Amino acid sequence: TAQDIAQTPVEMLRQIPYGKNDMRLPLPLVKKLKQISINSMAYKTGQGAGVVVQSLVREILFYQQEQLQLRQKLVELYQLISDQQSLLCSIPGLRRETAIALEAHIGDVQRFANAKKIVAYFGLNPTVHHSGQSKRKARMQKKGNPIVRHKLFMAVITIIRRKKGPIYRYYRRLIDSGKPKLSAIGAAMRKLLVTIYSMLKNNKPFDENKL
Repeated sequence: TAQDIAQTPVEMLRQIPYGKNDMRLPLPLVKKLKQISINSMAYKTGQGAGVVVQSLVREILFYQQEQLQLRQKLVELYQLISDQQSLLCSIPGLRRETAIALEAHIGDVQRFANAKKIVAYFGLNPTVHHSGQSKRKARMQKKGNPIVRHKLFMAVITIIRRKKGPIYRYYRRLIDSGKPKLSAIGAAMRKLLVTIYSMLKNNKPFDENKL
């Protein structure tokens, strides 16, 4: 609890291991944690608040474990219908679970006549809104499967952090040309979806030379 952290000596807190490699917390961070604990509402309102926080932490840990098991089941179910990895796993920066989830939500790619159809289906095509005589900036539509949009968004964020690959270079060109960050991310999401569409349509793994 906040009171425990505030009352425990710094060196004792530094002995608490964390992570897979049993690392130790750095001294500046421990001192900052103690100060934050002293100034927190949980410290000022007594042990009762700490008990509530501990309960919430246990709940979060439970759902994290459930999420991990669902990811494992997702992979197991995919292996029942295919003895090979998803083609989308060949995209650098795309996690296996994300690749499987995207492929599942897209379904039969042949139902989309072209890339524009799949982009519109998932609401990733920009639209310009008119109001009287004024014309607003193009914004991404608020339709389409929210899970797919979230998966594509997180995939693009991972690609941007990797700072390499054709989709990252495309994103960088947009930023360098003055495009707002969120608009550039939206455009990168569209490019990633179009890339996925082409891969599934042609049954070919990722090839950055063809982007």
